[in-house]
Amino acid sequence: MPDLSIVIPVYNTEEDYLHSCLTSIEACARVGISLETIVVDDGSDLSYGARLSDILVGYDIRASLHHKVNGGQNSARALGASLATGEYLLFVDSDDRLVPGELARVVEVALDLRPKILCFNYDRVAPDGSLLSHCGPWRGGYRTSESLSGYIPESDSLVRQLYCRKSFIESGIRLVEGPRIGEDMASAVALLLAIGEASSIGATPYLYVQRPTSALHEVPEERALDIIKSADGMLAQIAPDKRKRYADELEALCILHVLFWGGTRSAKVSENSDTYKPEFFRWMDGNFPAWRENPYMGELASRYGMAFRLVRRGRWRVYVVLFKAKGVLKRLHKVLSARKAAMGSGDHV
Repeated sequence: MPDLSIVIPVYNTEEDYLHSCLTSIEACARVGISLETIVVDDGSDLSYGARLSDILVGYDIRASLHHKVNGGQNSARALGASLATGEYLLFVDSDDRLVPGELARVVEVALDLRPKILCFNYDRVAPDGSLLSHCGPWRGGYRTSESLSGYIPESDSLVRQLYCRKSFIESGIRLVEGPRIGEDMASAVALLLAIGEASSIGATPYLYVQRPTSALHEVPEERALDIIKSADGMLAQIAPDKRKRYADELEALCILHVLFWGGTRSAKVSENSDTYKPEFFRWMDGNFPAWRENPYMGELASRYGMAFRLVRRGRWRVYVVLFKAKGVLKRLHKVLSARKAAMGSGDHV
């Protein structure tokens, strides 16, 4: 039995990104991590699905390939998890990468101390590997806590922690399927509260690759309200005592993901965002009537600045105008910098 099962959902992933992902996993195997790799083709184009077998043959990662009809990332993850045999589970997106030395450290600690969930940091990187930002609050060595308050906002993605496979199964949580926005967050938080304990380590084994075209622009307008469906799926699986104990943290999580990210996303992909605006506020008022007095509101406003304050007040269009203006200025600065560099190099010819 391997120590680690890596589950990768794949759907028509650009092959350069997939190769980089698989290469990083092979490097993990070479530093001594006992692993298996479960690749789930989530209904990719027939020609692409047929090539996956040939691609995987080139990597020494104990890979198995499984095809299914398209159902979204979580349906692919659920299938992969059901086929896993390792002590621990790690979900990896097919365009992301792992850091061998850091992951070896995480797995070693997990096998030694046997946490049910082990949270870690991640880095956002450009496709060329250059660092964009470091993400995650975990510092130092292994830590654990009886309270999950600090873990809820930081465990909003299935790829940000290692799961004990036995605990994952015994939790009884079904990964939220159907919605294509927020299903990752909804499942991770539901799992965290069902399993009931977590630990952390100040390691950074995961690289989130920021692609030139963000997922935001790939979301069709008809999916604008999917985040609400995901949040419903999350709350439905949280036991009443846990929902009461962590009411403030869950409320803050939904303020951030449903109202802020959901609202700004709908405003950016739709010219009719005002149509969706009442739905987001109605959902918040219905599930968290006192959300405007949430004790974490100041922290959220401090972290996300004016953008958060505008969205909280329903002024999404103002935010979008400022967001687009910022993008134009960044592109202009890039062009001017390139011209200046070209002129400088010409002076020395």
